[in-house]
Amino acid sequence: THAAERLIGNADSEPVYLLKGVISASSSSYISLITNGEELRITGTLAEDETLVIDSGMVTAKVTDAAGNTLRNGLPCLQELNFPILRKGVNNIGISAVNATFTELKIQAKSRWR
Repeated sequence: THAAERLIGNADSEPVYLLKGVISASSSSYISLITNGEELRITGTLAEDETLVIDSGMVTAKVTDAAGNTLRNGLPCLQELNFPILRKGVNNIGISAVNATFTELKIQAKSRWR
């Protein structure tokens, strides 16, 4: 389990999450991202050289290769269509992997300033 705090602008943000890890086709394998208490569970297959790109602003997800080329729709990888929002100020993000391997998470906060 990993946890991080991120300070962003003074308005809510619809971030882009770029997640790397390995998730098998087993129904008991997943990676869980918890943003401010809201869980986004990734249950779909993800290979070592793939990235799951979750765009909360566009309400989309895709799986890309190492070069950034889209391989497939990423929405089937999500257990629910629960797209994270970053709140103004401090945000808490937790990551856990169950029968899966978490490698990296990058967040493009798309912070908004008024």
